[in-house]
Amino acid sequence: MIASGLALLGWWLFQREQLEETVRSTREWLRAANATPAASPVWLSPDRSLRLPASQPLGMLSIARIHLESPVFAGTDERTLSQAAGWIKGTALPGSAGNAGIAAHRDTLFRPLRNIKPGDEVDYYSPSGAHAYRVVWTRIVKPSDVYVLDGTKVPSLTLVSCYPFYYIGSAPYRFIVRAEAVGGRESP
Repeated sequence: MIASGLALLGWWLFQREQLEETVRSTREWLRAANATPAASPVWLSPDRSLRLPASQPLGMLSIARIHLESPVFAGTDERTLSQAAGWIKGTALPGSAGNAGIAAHRDTLFRPLRNIKPGDEVDYYSPSGAHAYRVVWTRIVKPSDVYVLDGTKVPSLTLVSCYPFYYIGSAPYRFIVRAEAVGGRESP
């Protein structure tokens, strides 16, 4: 039992170190992108469809009150979610008009969401700059309730994680956080 406990502690420490390295490298990438705008990734192809760079972050999500800071990468595959929060394809890009969906695991990056409250400030940093949001509601929904990712008139972030936070196994629900742009206006 002691050996199992030590092995789990070692694995947790390894994951924590990997996350801290991902956060550091994402901060460096953002600094470089903001210092030299030409170095920013090109997300739109000539036909205006979305083209995302492989294995490159999109930005950084930060919620100071609950001590959450996470890089955001494109996609929600297991590899992406093992190192960062993932932008849900088919939703708006974070920092743009519409509803941007971001998902992460409840037992790693999004565990602090259990303490979030309406009114909390959410910041998103990308090569296009800093974007401020404020939490307007939280909900617990079934995994099939994908309406929470529908487009919005006010620029929004929708954070998605499994629920309950301390559930063992495949969690039966999703915890949803909706944040709207501070001073958000309806899209034209």
